[in-house]
Amino acid sequence: MLNILKPNEVIDAARRIRSSGWGKLLICYGIYVLLLLGSGWLVRSIGIGAEITSLLISNAVATVGCVLFMLTIGKRTPESLGLALDGFFKRYALGWLFAAISLCAVWLVNYFFGVIETSLNPGFSGWLLALLFVGFVFQGFMEEFLLRSLIMTQLSLRLGALLGILLNSLLFSLGHVGNSGATWLSTLNTFLIGIVFSLLFYYHDTVWLVSGFHSGWNFILGPVLGVAVSGFELPTSVLATHSNMTRAGLNGGAYGFEAGYPVLVLCLILIAGYAALILKNRARFINDPASASDQPAS
Repeated sequence: MLNILKPNEVIDAARRIRSSGWGKLLICYGIYVLLLLGSGWLVRSIGIGAEITSLLISNAVATVGCVLFMLTIGKRTPESLGLALDGFFKRYALGWLFAAISLCAVWLVNYFFGVIETSLNPGFSGWLLALLFVGFVFQGFMEEFLLRSLIMTQLSLRLGALLGILLNSLLFSLGHVGNSGATWLSTLNTFLIGIVFSLLFYYHDTVWLVSGFHSGWNFILGPVLGVAVSGFELPTSVLATHSNMTRAGLNGGAYGFEAGYPVLVLCLILIAGYAALILKNRARFINDPASASDQPAS
């Protein structure tokens, strides 16, 4: 049962590479931490922007270092990481559009129930907005590269695609437990968001679309709408959104929309939609009973 999902093209490409193992993946994570901390310290010592700004800049540095490491020393092909360039811009833009539509729906629900007030932000900074845009492009890509291109793919090689999806989503949610304003609902929603991201990666066979969704979600939520992003307040935003803290079940309170029931419903709808797509294309994604009993390749 746990081996019901077939490997997608990314997982299958990784399986054909002998160097696809945990050793170089862990080294890549070590490089990520070192570059993140080192560049973050450098940015803060120079005095560029707020803490969140230095975090986003250091993510850009860490992204370049990790991708280059996996493509060179790690000997991984772009296809085995979901980085194939064929139509990548169209897929990336589609991810942003998908995020915009999803967040528009969540915002409208909150506005309809009167639990938020949104207006133009008089303290808006165009320079900081541009910096945050670039930062979130790298931050969203980096999280998807680490969790989906590396962790999910490696877990899928060992345990099958279904467990790969569930376990990397669990890691994603645990990484947000300590954020400011986190609740049991924010943790559950983050787990479900992780499943949505994993299904996007699995179904579309690319990290570009899901990284576009992730970056678009964070950028539109924070620097555009003025809502906290997973508990983080941003230094500037186009709009200022004020939440009624007595209705945190809807608007997410101090954590932001991701700790509210509208995001829970959105995630369940998206998961159900992709489950239906997988069932509709079962020949491509679902093992028959005989092959489902086979052990996944190591």
